[in-house]
Amino acid sequence: IAKNEDVFTDENRDFIYGDYENEFDIFNPDNNQEPNKVGEYVYPNYERGDKINSLFAQLLTEWSPKFRTIASFRYDDVEIFGKENIDGIGPEALAILEENYAPDPITLFEDTYDDQLFSYRLGASYDFIESLTGFVGFSSSGEPQSGFTRDGQSIEPIRANSFEGGVKWQLFEGRALATASMYY
Repeated sequence: IAKNEDVFTDENRDFIYGDYENEFDIFNPDNNQEPNKVGEYVYPNYERGDKINSLFAQLLTEWSPKFRTIASFRYDDVEIFGKENIDGIGPEALAILEENYAPDPITLFEDTYDDQLFSYRLGASYDFIESLTGFVGFSSSGEPQSGFTRDGQSIEPIRANSFEGGVKWQLFEGRALATASMYY
């Protein structure tokens, strides 16, 4: 069983960002222009974190001296959150923030993403002769994605399935190993 909890914040910053606009003539560039400040923006404090609890089990079985199977299972309970707040914003920055949102009240982003991911693997190998082994396997996996899209939607986990099969051949009394595999 594994457990992970992290929280990240960006505290102790001034929150005030300048918006600049300059003209650029591609045929006659002026690289000595002074920045032309056209506005100021304040972005609220952003906090994000995650909490992941996992459980993993694996069973390796030798049915005979030539035939083996493996089965494994993983369960992840994932919670990812992101939220904006105005903690630590001084009066000057708060006034700019209120002006940017006027006439609407300040709207802060807050979202939570929860998912339960199941991953598993099944495989088998068989020794045709002492130096030649065939194998097959299937696995299904998922990886949670942290963060949110620009419109506040959570990002779905990446999921994948894979199949593999092949043979392994020991050559020269075990001093060399050749493998041929196919994956899908």
